[in-house]
Amino acid sequence: MQAAARHKWGSDDLSGKTVSIQGCGHCGYFLAGELARVGAKLIIRCRPAKVKRVVDEHTGNSCCARRDLFRAADVFAPCALGGILNDQTIPQLKPR
Repeated sequence: MQAAARHKWGSDDLSGKTVSIQGCGHCGYFLAGELARVGAKLIIRCRPAKVKRVVDEHTGNSCCARRDLFRAADVFAPCALGGILNDQTIPQLKPR
Protein backbone atom coordinates (compact mmCIF):
# COMPACT_ATOMS: atom_id res chain seq x y z
CA MET A 1 0.00 0.00 0.00
CA GLN A 2 2.86 2.36 0.78
CA ALA A 3 4.56 1.52 -2.53
CA ALA A 4 1.34 2.30 -4.40
CA ALA A 5 1.01 5.59 -2.46
CA ARG A 6 4.60 6.50 -3.34
CA HIS A 7 3.86 5.80 -7.01
CA LYS A 8 0.59 7.77 -7.01
CA TRP A 9 1.34 10.67 -4.66
CA GLY A 10 5.14 10.77 -4.52
CA SER A 11 5.24 9.77 -0.85
CA ASP A 12 4.59 6.55 1.07
CA ASP A 13 2.98 8.57 3.88
CA LEU A 14 -0.62 7.42 4.38
CA SER A 15 -1.51 9.97 7.06
CA GLY A 16 -4.61 11.88 6.05
CA LYS A 17 -5.49 9.38 3.31
CA THR A 18 -8.85 7.61 3.54
CA VAL A 19 -8.73 3.81 3.28
CA SER A 20 -11.85 1.65 2.84
CA ILE A 21 -11.42 -1.80 4.36
CA GLN A 22 -13.84 -4.56 3.37
CA GLY A 23 -13.61 -7.18 6.13
CA CYS A 24 -12.25 -6.94 9.66
CA GLY A 25 -11.12 -10.47 10.34
CA HIS A 26 -7.52 -11.27 11.16
CA CYS A 27 -6.01 -9.40 8.20
CA GLY A 28 -8.38 -6.42 8.11
CA TYR A 29 -8.29 -5.92 11.88
CA PHE A 30 -4.49 -5.63 12.01
CA LEU A 31 -4.39 -3.55 8.82
CA ALA A 32 -6.88 -1.12 10.42
CA GLY A 33 -4.65 -0.85 13.49
CA GLU A 34 -1.54 -0.09 11.43
CA LEU A 35 -3.35 2.43 9.27
CA ALA A 36 -4.87 4.18 12.31
CA ARG A 37 -1.41 4.28 13.89
CA VAL A 38 0.03 6.18 10.92
CA GLY A 39 -2.90 8.61 10.79
CA ALA A 40 -5.01 7.25 7.95
CA LYS A 41 -8.77 7.78 8.04
CA LEU A 42 -10.64 4.48 7.90
CA ILE A 43 -13.96 3.36 6.49
CA ILE A 44 -14.79 -0.13 7.68
CA ARG A 45 -17.36 -2.54 6.25
CA CYS A 46 -17.96 -5.90 7.89
CA ARG A 47 -20.12 -7.51 10.58
CA PRO A 48 -21.27 -4.95 13.20
CA ALA A 49 -19.50 -6.68 16.10
CA LYS A 50 -16.19 -6.58 14.23
CA VAL A 51 -16.69 -2.95 13.25
CA LYS A 52 -17.36 -2.12 16.91
CA ARG A 53 -14.14 -3.85 17.96
CA VAL A 54 -12.08 -1.89 15.43
CA VAL A 55 -13.79 1.40 16.34
CA ASP A 56 -13.36 0.77 20.07
CA GLU A 57 -9.68 -0.09 19.72
CA HIS A 58 -8.71 2.33 16.95
CA THR A 59 -10.58 5.59 17.49
CA GLY A 60 -11.49 7.74 14.54
CA ASN A 61 -12.76 4.89 12.37
CA SER A 62 -16.17 4.92 10.77
CA CYS A 63 -18.55 2.63 8.98
CA CYS A 64 -20.28 3.34 5.69
CA ALA A 65 -22.90 1.72 3.52
CA ARG A 66 -21.50 -0.89 1.16
CA ARG A 67 -22.40 1.11 -1.92
CA ASP A 68 -20.13 3.93 -0.73
CA LEU A 69 -17.25 1.64 0.16
CA PHE A 70 -15.86 1.68 -3.36
CA ARG A 71 -16.18 5.43 -3.94
CA ALA A 72 -15.40 7.08 -0.63
CA ALA A 73 -11.67 6.50 -0.26
CA ASP A 74 -8.22 7.10 -1.64
CA VAL A 75 -7.37 3.40 -1.21
CA PHE A 76 -9.55 0.25 -1.16
CA ALA A 77 -8.36 -2.81 0.80
CA PRO A 78 -10.37 -5.99 0.07
CA CYS A 79 -9.75 -8.05 3.23
CA ALA A 80 -12.96 -10.12 3.20
CA LEU A 81 -13.20 -13.68 1.95
CA GLY A 82 -13.43 -13.96 -1.81
CA GLY A 83 -15.52 -12.50 -4.56
CA ILE A 84 -15.62 -8.81 -3.57
CA LEU A 85 -13.84 -7.79 -6.76
CA ASN A 86 -15.90 -8.97 -9.71
CA ASP A 87 -17.48 -7.75 -12.96
CA GLN A 88 -20.13 -5.75 -11.05
CA THR A 89 -17.90 -4.14 -8.40
CA ILE A 90 -14.75 -3.33 -10.39
CA PRO A 91 -16.48 -0.58 -12.47
CA GLN A 92 -17.63 1.00 -9.18
CA LEU A 93 -14.09 1.39 -7.83
CA LYS A 94 -13.22 5.06 -7.59
CA PRO A 95 -10.22 5.10 -5.20
CA ARG A 96 -7.32 7.03 -6.61
